[in-house]
Amino acid sequence: MSNVLNVSKSLLSTKFKRINQVLLMTIVGILSVMVVSIFKQGQSLQGFIVLIGIVAYIFGLIVLVKENETVIVSNQYRLIPITTKRLYLSNLITTIVIYFYFSLAQSIILLASLYYYMTKYSFRHVIIDDNTHVVLLIQNLILIILSVLVVFVVSTLIHLGLQAFDNFFAIKNQKVMTGVFNLLMTIFTIGMSYLLAIQMAQVGINRYLNVTSDNFLRTCLLEISGIVIVLLINLHLLENQVETEK
Repeated sequence: MSNVLNVSKSLLSTKFKRINQVLLMTIVGILSVMVVSIFKQGQSLQGFIVLIGIVAYIFGLIVLVKENETVIVSNQYRLIPITTKRLYLSNLITTIVIYFYFSLAQSIILLASLYYYMTKYSFRHVIIDDNTHVVLLIQNLILIILSVLVVFVVSTLIHLGLQAFDNFFAIKNQKVMTGVFNLLMTIFTIGMSYLLAIQMAQVGINRYLNVTSDNFLRTCLLEISGIVIVLLINLHLLENQVETEK
């Protein structure tokens, strides 16, 4: 089976297929809003477009988390033992790359939709001028990357934890465990998205008020530390899993 970074092209194709479906749903949703706006002239529906975009970002992340965890439970996609660090990290990297492809495409769709509704002046003033401060952009991008990494590594920890729980108590009900994982993963993803919004808002407020604060640095250090710790725990649990299976 051909592969990229030891992850089968079949799995990569599935990930791209799922995320492109989310993009298509976003386009359909935005077009629906545009059609409705034709019959409701004078009413601003920009808020609905932004809402669709936010929901799509979160939903796309949830979809990729599920696809990322597929490798752990499905032999169909395994080219080398799943517990090897190489496959785990390769799968994680490819999933992150695909999510940022999705984020870029999603941003283009969202900006094009807002441009359709706004005058050139208001679009430039509200969307471009107010959001192109270099330092602010870099800080927001760092926060987004760290938040996405947190979601992926913690989701794997939840998955492995549920597997250990299932094996210890011999539940052997895959549907129940899958449902519990989906619920916990969705709650955590939404919670991290909310926390990210607060962090980005705080960074923006500090920039506009010219307030010097070390909150951004502390947040980054905390999340990086958490990512490294959870990543090491995941690798340890995976190694223990293969030893147990032997």
